[in-house]
Amino acid sequence: MKKVFILVFALWLCVPGAADQADLARFDTVVGYLVDTARAQPTQDFLLTTARESLPQAGSDLRDALRNADDKGALQTTVIQALLKTLDDPWARLYTPEEVAALRERMSGDRKSSMGVVVVPQKAPIAYRVVGVSPNSPADGKLFAGDSIIWANGLDAVDEDFLDSIKGESGQVNHLKVRDEHGKVREVNVTLQDFDGPTAYVENKEKGIIRVASFGPDTAQELNQAMAELDGKPAILDLRFNGGGYVTAAVASSDLFLERGDKVVTTVAPKKKEVHIAEHGVTYHQPVCILVNGRTASAAEIFTAALKINHKAYVVGDKTYGKGSVQRLVSLPGNWAVKYTTSLYQTPDGVFIDKIGLHPDTEIDMELALSSSSEDKQLAAALAWAEKAGTLAQR
Repeated sequence: MKKVFILVFALWLCVPGAADQADLARFDTVVGYLVDTARAQPTQDFLLTTARESLPQAGSDLRDALRNADDKGALQTTVIQALLKTLDDPWARLYTPEEVAALRERMSGDRKSSMGVVVVPQKAPIAYRVVGVSPNSPADGKLFAGDSIIWANGLDAVDEDFLDSIKGESGQVNHLKVRDEHGKVREVNVTLQDFDGPTAYVENKEKGIIRVASFGPDTAQELNQAMAELDGKPAILDLRFNGGGYVTAAVASSDLFLERGDKVVTTVAPKKKEVHIAEHGVTYHQPVCILVNGRTASAAEIFTAALKINHKAYVVGDKTYGKGSVQRLVSLPGNWAVKYTTSLYQTPDGVFIDKIGLHPDTEIDMELALSSSSEDKQLAAALAWAEKAGTLAQR
């Protein structure tokens, strides 16, 4: 770091207060990373000015404010949040230690204090529709895709506190009233628990449906195993509601279907351009259809574009979200973290899709709440395509 930061850091160390060593180092670390790698390319002077302007005491000198703060950790949180706001980066944010743990578990497939379901609001009649149930979760075998949760823990689904009521600590029992697709209402108790769930798994072997829920460290391996279970039949990869994950996981997963040397994605940063290619050659040759919707984003879009543009998959569903930027998650002292944008990515044909999204080969507009239900037109189209593709492959 330059002299000004060394001086500020030295002043902090000389001052007693509520801050520990982690608090004292956090601001310094953030500034260094943003100057070096943020796509916004802020200068050190710009960040220092921003930090001073963000202090509650208008016109205060940064050094004096840090020296006199009763709670340096709280003050630095305010300053760091202001630094990130000036980047004009919608994805930049500061994570508390608790939020860091939740983020990492979501990427890994591990869940803490969860029922293990994906729900979306249903407009009429008002309810929360189950569109996915994770294997090995507390809800596995109790709740099913297409179920509508209409009541929980004394609250109707219309209550503004409804969703909060079903969240809590491990051991909390959620008392639910659920209406199935035939209109029959049943009562179900589901206990929140920690569990280890896969990010990619076979949802229906007979129909060849594989759910890819996110792209975490184990996704490529799990997807490899799921594909092997289909024994060569056409595969439907359901990436709806897949908000993304790690670029490296999307590249490794794409590698299962692409020829060696096929372009997967190009990340474009102000000072660097990096092309990611398939390295191992095709593992699975059967027809593949990918299901997407408006919640398919980021690494899920990288994977979809790689297979679509390299003519390895047919895509069905709604236009994807359009998150064509790459973020870096940096660990900070004290188990905090900061996330910010480092680059944009290009699809294999050189197109930037940030804020644009991907258009499926067959575009079917459908209410999100109908996903994985008997009224799922997108899945029906994918199944029809897979049946035809399987027949052609047998000729």
